[in-house]
Amino acid sequence: MNQAYAELSREMGIPLVVTFDVHYPTMEDSEMQAVLHAVHRGKASVDDAMREWNYDVPLTLPESESELLDRLRKTGLTVRQATQAILATAEIAGMCDVTLPKAEKLRYPIQNEDLEPWM
Repeated sequence: MNQAYAELSREMGIPLVVTFDVHYPTMEDSEMQAVLHAVHRGKASVDDAMREWNYDVPLTLPESESELLDRLRKTGLTVRQATQAILATAEIAGMCDVTLPKAEKLRYPIQNEDLEPWM
């Protein structure tokens, strides 16, 4: 897909930017993601949902600029495309001034009987 986005970016004259697909911030949240997928997909159990999808996808950030570039290159982008996307993203980030309030994680107190239909 990234190659198609890069071509569209070139054709439209719109800078390509870097994004990341994150379903949850920490591994502790993966169980709830599995429950949500089980409900959404009408699975008989959470285990059924977990067999269909890899739930080991928490937010992870590259440890270096070269790791970020390598990740983008593995998606099919050229070094030039990946570098331009990183620079465009940094430019947009530089225009942002957002402060998010810190808050406790919202947790629904899950009871065993809540999960019974999917177990």
